[in-house]
Amino acid sequence: MALGGTIVGIIWGFLVSYATRFTRHVRILEPLLIISFAYVAYVTAEMFHMSGILSITFFGITAQGYVEKNISPNSQVTIKYILKMMSVCSEAIIFMFLGVETINESVSVF
Repeated sequence: MALGGTIVGIIWGFLVSYATRFTRHVRILEPLLIISFAYVAYVTAEMFHMSGILSITFFGITAQGYVEKNISPNSQVTIKYILKMMSVCSEAIIFMFLGVETINESVSVF
């Protein structure tokens, strides 16, 4: 399971690295392409009952060295802030669910 997720992430990482070599004329699509490939790596791993988290982790490790050289600096900044926004929103949602579950647990105990 872990090895499969790792392999899926590495494969998709190389695919996005190869795809970004040809995005010089469509710089506006670079962030969308990279985030879409990361999501597809996660979905592919989950579809075959492998580790989606490891897939995304190894996707990032594999793609980082190549993608940074292939995309424009504006796209790098865009990706940085999109991922930061997504992480903050995800964290807020997790803490909201945690708070609701804490309140529901204390009510159901009485």
